Amino acid sequence: MEQRDFITREIERIAQVLGRLLTRLAGLNRGGGGEQSSSAVCYNALREELNLDTDKLLQLSRCEAIEYLTNELNFIPEHLEMLQDILLAVADDPETDSSRRYYLHCLVLTIADYLEHDLQRFSFSRLETIGRLREELMHEC
Repeated sequence: MEQRDFITREIERIAQVLGRLLTRLAGLNRGGGGEQSSSAVCYNALREELNLDTDKLLQLSRCEAIEYLTNELNFIPEHLEMLQDILLAVADDPETDSSRRYYLHCLVLTIADYLEHDLQRFSFSRLETIGRLREELMHEC
């Protein structure tokens, strides 16, 4: 029973952190930011609050990235959906360099494909994101 309570608390904590981060990013993108860019705020929060190293994550293969997120960090599909939105916002930040944008788009596409095909969680917005990213990635190659 204690193990189940711990897992439930951890799932709720991850969701709260990701939700706060999405809210902060929305405020920064509307001009409410301070001196830090939205990507810096994102990377710091993910590292400090969730122990998620985005540099490490971007270096992993598709399978390793999903395994890292789901097995090591205990992300559930809802967390992956929020992380996908966060990473997409960071990738679309004008301050993100083109190389990092490319790898972030690849990671977002990996997460979206996993949710769509492996977990069979259909979403019209995700389908639109997948199409847009595939188009952009084809042009970047």
